[in-house]
Amino acid sequence: MDLINWEDDFSLGIDEIDKQHRNLIDLSNKYFKLLQQGKAYDSLDEIFSELLYYGDYHFKTEEKYFEQFDFEFTDEHKKIHSDFVGKILEFRKAYEDEKAGKSNKSVFVTVELWNFLKFWLTKHIKEDDKKYRDLFIEKGL
Repeated sequence: MDLINWEDDFSLGIDEIDKQHRNLIDLSNKYFKLLQQGKAYDSLDEIFSELLYYGDYHFKTEEKYFEQFDFEFTDEHKKIHSDFVGKILEFRKAYEDEKAGKSNKSVFVTVELWNFLKFWLTKHIKEDDKKYRDLFIEKGL
C-alpha cells in the first residue's frame, strides 16, 4: 500500500514538473513503506535529507519558470515552498532532539511527518500548482 497513489488529476500536463512531482510522491511512498515495516524512525536522517534535497531541486525548477514567465503569484507560491522546507526542518529538529534525549517525540515525528506529506503534496499539486499550469503551457512547457 502506498501513502499517495498517482492519479490523473495530479498531472499538470508539463512533463518536467510531472516527473518531479512523481519523484516527490515516490519519496513519500518510500517513507510510508518504511513506516509500515517499523523502520521509519531509523531512516529519518535519510528521509529528511532526501526531502530537503529533492524539494529544493523541485522548488528551484518551478521558481525559475515563475521568474521567466512573470507568474502573478510568485511570492505567494515561494512562501508555500518555504513553509514546506520550514516544516521539514521542524520535524528534523524534533527528531534530533529526541535522539539527543531532549524530548520523546518519536511517535509524533513519524506519524505527523506521514500526515504532513500526504496532505501537503496532495493539496499542493492539485491546488497550488494548478494555478501556474496554464501559464507554463502557454509559454511552451
